Amino acid sequence: MNKKVQKSLDDLLETIFNSTEYREYKKAEDLWKKDKDSQKLLDEYFNARNTLQILEQGNFEGKEEQEKEVKKLEKKVNENKNIAKWFASQRKFQEFIWKQADYLTKNLKFPFSPTPRSRCGKGCC
Repeated sequence: MNKKVQKSLDDLLETIFNSTEYREYKKAEDLWKKDKDSQKLLDEYFNARNTLQILEQGNFEGKEEQEKEVKKLEKKVNENKNIAKWFASQRKFQEFIWKQADYLTKNLKFPFSPTPRSRCGKGCC
């Protein structure tokens, strides 16, 4: 890689690492990682959702009970402050990165990286 480009990219990464968005994300992630109950709850929720998907796809019995379990766990996940803060900080950081990618796309006149919002309605969601 061109050394000048590499240096510029390293500077960009350093700027991103020092951004409020990244620091808030890492702080929220660290809090979540230290909270074993939040980790366990999120694991249970994702496992319950996966099980529900399998039941739905296979048209298996037990779907209704699993839907109730998913809703119950989803409520707990939404009420968990550490999870909510971590998810919110992820969304803010993703938006921040998407703005940078949009800037590169616009100025390079090359589709560097379309944001998920720009793809919606095109078969992704």
